[in-house]
Amino acid sequence: MTRYALSPVIAAGSARRPLRHGARWLLVVLSTALLSGCLQLPESGPVVPTKQTASGTEQSGPFIEPAPPAPGESPAEIVRHFLDAMMASSLQTNVARQFLTREAASTWDPETETIVYSSASPASGTQTVQLNLTGVNRLDRNGTWVGRQEVDQLSFPIVQEDGEYRISEVPNALIVPERWFVLRFRQLSLYYFDPTGHLLVPEPVYVPRGEQLATSVVTALLAGPPSIGGTPGSVARTFAPSGLAVELSVVVDGQGVARVVLQGDPAAVDRDVLPLFLAQLAWTMRQDPQVRFFTLTIGGVPIALPDGVPELSVDFGAEYDPTIADASSLLFGLRSGRLVRASPGAVETLQGPLGRTAYGVREIAVNFEASRVAAVTSDGGRILMTEVDNSEASVQEVLSGGANLGKPSWDGDGDLWVLDRRATGGRVAVIDGDGPRSITLEGVSGASTRRLIISRDGSRYAAIVRRDGTDSVVVGRIAREADGSPVRGIGAHVVYPSAGASGSVVSALGWVAADRLALVLRVTSGRDQIQMIGVDAGPTSLDLPGTSRLLGSTVTRLVTSPKVAAPIYARTKNFLETPFERDLGGAIDPAIQALTYVG
Repeated sequence: MTRYALSPVIAAGSARRPLRHGARWLLVVLSTALLSGCLQLPESGPVVPTKQTASGTEQSGPFIEPAPPAPGESPAEIVRHFLDAMMASSLQTNVARQFLTREAASTWDPETETIVYSSASPASGTQTVQLNLTGVNRLDRNGTWVGRQEVDQLSFPIVQEDGEYRISEVPNALIVPERWFVLRFRQLSLYYFDPTGHLLVPEPVYVPRGEQLATSVVTALLAGPPSIGGTPGSVARTFAPSGLAVELSVVVDGQGVARVVLQGDPAAVDRDVLPLFLAQLAWTMRQDPQVRFFTLTIGGVPIALPDGVPELSVDFGAEYDPTIADASSLLFGLRSGRLVRASPGAVETLQGPLGRTAYGVREIAVNFEASRVAAVTSDGGRILMTEVDNSEASVQEVLSGGANLGKPSWDGDGDLWVLDRRATGGRVAVIDGDGPRSITLEGVSGASTRRLIISRDGSRYAAIVRRDGTDSVVVGRIAREADGSPVRGIGAHVVYPSAGASGSVVSALGWVAADRLALVLRVTSGRDQIQMIGVDAGPTSLDLPGTSRLLGSTVTRLVTSPKVAAPIYARTKNFLETPFERDLGGAIDPAIQALTYVG
């Protein structure tokens, strides 16, 4: 076990943890094939395209009305047309059930999960028809991504019923191709809370496009957060009263007011935590562009809203912002080894110890209030901590014994995370009011990990891990005790690259939203590309349109913030570039090293 030394100054009498902050970026992803016009949906046989729906609803691609089984179809045709029938634009499975035996049709539950595949082999067989699906993503009943596999073989037993071939057993799943799925579903986030109830936590899901978006997201929200690691509430929790369900649908009127009418017991509403539930609703429904305000009725009883307002704005709950509502938007860095505060066209000298004296540090991390700074010494072995702009503050050594410490990350609980990049594999330490302690992060600890970053809400970690000559981006969840103390990292999965890819180089990584990352990829010798990805590895999580940039040189540092509209900076060999911005009112001094936002 790696042992980190704690200075006597910190060990004596420090508080357990500072008070936690009490204080949208929605991007719809389309695959490259869709953008390039390569979409091919069936237009003959059992799937019949009809006219586009004539309404203002969000609808893409041809409207598909599947045809029922034709007399005399072979077993392979029955299976192929069963899969085609699941692509009905109305998202109903009445026609698909006609390809099943009466018993199978009565028990089949396609809402249990969704299987999204990139391609399928030809169906073959007689008594049992088999086909291989490749590039398979699985979503649970609520639309949460749960896993990916490169190949999955499905088997469909065939029997004769009333003289026609029918399928006698099928998976309880909607099975659809990715090219169809990305046209009819969109990814957004449901909002729950961290275990302490101080910050919202986004949970990405896939929901159908169209006028029922508000209904879909509220229904999914009420199902509760996914259980990760087998301990409910250790990553995210909900303050929705138990037993609630959408009455029929969430109706949005012409003024943008969503009427949320729920089945359930109004007496179960706890007035003390009602604002937290309302914040979950507000942050979740604000992603529907039609919704500006909402009302809430439970069990036929209108629920009184805060401050006696008749309708609550979807901007409600700003103090629970997962990117920290009151976080500083300023940049910090090192100039001539001293801490400075930077903005376009200006540099401010700071009066704290690191601003007045060059302590020989190479990396910094400033907390969200911009009041404290942690710095890694040039030898990579120690972390110093002090105040940013207080000339009377002292410098404390809060960690020693590191081999090659990386840039630290603060989370919303006031904890400082740091990766020690040892030859034997990555080691992670958390530094809180009690000092440093080792913590195990699945997929990171013990691996050849080069970069670790923590989301501001403290619910996720992301890392660059190298295996067999290939860089991967790994994302996992942080399980915590009820008081917010981090326990371990769980649920790790690779979000880049797709399985089977080899030789990729990821040189930098950063948060650009509470549920989205930017990474820097080596595309050719001497040229890098910045690309946005989601925190899951679902069917539409890569390569968001308009959010990739090819740079003319290699990137040595990526500077990002999850705050909306915060500029992204990329340091190349000779320049500090802003690949997504044209005019920031001035440039950041290129002499500044270790440039960073807070966090």
